[in-house]
Amino acid sequence: MTAALLLGLVGGLGLAVAVGALVPGPAPLARALADLHRSERPGPRRPGAPGLGVTLARVVGLERMVGERLGGDLAVTGRDEATFAAWTVLLGLVGLAAGPVLGLLSLAAGTGLPWLIPVAASTLAAPGAAGAYVLSVRSEANRRRGEFVFALSAFLDLVVVSMAAGRGIEGALSIGAESGSGWAFDALRGALGSARLRGVTPWSALDELGSTWDVAELRGLAASIELAGASGA
Repeated sequence: MTAALLLGLVGGLGLAVAVGALVPGPAPLARALADLHRSERPGPRRPGAPGLGVTLARVVGLERMVGERLGGDLAVTGRDEATFAAWTVLLGLVGLAAGPVLGLLSLAAGTGLPWLIPVAASTLAAPGAAGAYVLSVRSEANRRRGEFVFALSAFLDLVVVSMAAGRGIEGALSIGAESGSGWAFDALRGALGSARLRGVTPWSALDELGSTWDVAELRGLAASIELAGASGA
């Protein structure tokens, strides 16, 4: 009886946290203002973040555990660190509840399982669920980087044609960004538009975007454009 109560308590707690974390909460004012001034535009934002989970992640400081490489993956896929941490913890809790749920089902069916089986199920399911989410984010980030680099080559062709027609480097960049469509060109237009608003050079904004998204090709292009714009090369 005691084991059944403990299994029910753990399973119910895990499910309660999961359901509560899925309730979307309003975006904090500071983050909303930061989004308005964000220089990179990764395309459509991800659907509603788990409100309670994001709050807990920020309180505990889980987003600080995200490394630089993973931070680039999150940026290029349109996620933020707190949301990623919240979903990772949420999926880990759901996996952790697999053992107690399995134990309760076995008790309800009248076939008691050895306690090692529910423990093993939770031990494997919790990191497995969280790890699968991390791998899915990395896979999506690599795919989006590939799409961006492909669009970047078309953007560069347009810039070269505009410069050959006699336009300056900044005008050629603007025309190249305006001539394409899709989320990659939206990001380029957003970066160049942000550069004008902030009073910085367009190549600095492109380099910032390449650094944030961990796209080496964009950073290399920004360095080449800096030579053309600043040094007249």
